[in-house]
Amino acid sequence: MSTKYQVRGELKMIFYKKRALVLMFFCVLVSACDDAKVQEATHEVESFHEQYNKGNFNYIYQYMASKEFKDSTSASDYASFMERNKQILGMYKFGRLIKSEKVQVLIGYNNIRLTYHATYSNYELDELFVIRKENGKNKIQQIVYDMMNAVKIKKDE
Repeated sequence: MSTKYQVRGELKMIFYKKRALVLMFFCVLVSACDDAKVQEATHEVESFHEQYNKGNFNYIYQYMASKEFKDSTSASDYASFMERNKQILGMYKFGRLIKSEKVQVLIGYNNIRLTYHATYSNYELDELFVIRKENGKNKIQQIVYDMMNAVKIKKDE
C-alpha cells in the first residue's frame, strides 16, 4: 500500500515539474517578445532624435506622432514648441535608456514607456517617451521633458 502512495507522489512531482517547465518556457517566450517590442520602440526614439537634430519637426508630427498626439495639438503649435525647445536645449548629443516598461491596459491602448537620460549641447535631462502601435507601426503618443531636474551644461569660454 505504501508503494502505491509513493508512485502517486512521484507522478504528482513529475506533473508539477512539467508544469513548472512549461510556465518557465512561456515566461521566457513572453519576455523575448517584450524585449523585441521595447527594442522597436527604442528605434522610434532614435529616429525622433535624428529628426530633431535636423529640425524636421513637421516630419515628426506627420509620420511619427500618434493620432491621439495629433488630436491634442496642431502641427504649427508642435513645430513652434519644438523650435523653442531646440533653442533652449541645443542639439541632441546622446542618451541612455534608464527605464522601460510595457503597460497593458484594459481600456485604451497598450504602450511602452521609455525613460532616457539625454544630453543636449546645453542641458542634461530625463525624457519620457510613450510609444504605442497604430496601424502596425510604432507611434509617439507622448513626450515629456523633465525640465525641473535639468542640468545646465557649462560651456568652456
